[in-house]
Amino acid sequence: AARDEGIGLHTEILDRDGKPAGQTLKLGQVYRVRAVVYSSRDRDFLALRLPIPSGAEAIDTSLATSQIVPEGEGEEEGEEGLEFWGPVLRVYDNEVRFFFDTFERGKQEVSFLMRTTTPGTFPTPPATAELMYEPEVFGRTAGREWRIAP
Repeated sequence: AARDEGIGLHTEILDRDGKPAGQTLKLGQVYRVRAVVYSSRDRDFLALRLPIPSGAEAIDTSLATSQIVPEGEGEEEGEEGLEFWGPVLRVYDNEVRFFFDTFERGKQEVSFLMRTTTPGTFPTPPATAELMYEPEVFGRTAGREWRIAP
């Protein structure tokens, strides 16, 4: 079940038009996974884990091989020419992680792209946000079941 123990967390999967994709995704499509993290206090060393369905793969836009994503689709608006001190991003096989050294009170949004690769039904664990040195402060979403249709 979803839980807020000092950190609020909301996630969603959006289609190419920026609309919520629903529980059924189309095979071979690119989607944006969006997470919004909330805190009423300034926090230090926050780790955010965003699992993806097993029938999908995260697109690491820092790799030259990810040029198959249309130009501009992996970039956030206003990124060009700005020096940004944001979270560290790590892409793994089954999840994407963001690490914040400092998280100022309020809300912050992060996102990444994923492509569906295998049809089927995939139970997916909850997304979690926790303080690395204060494990009693955390938040999580409910787990979900995603269907990838051919």
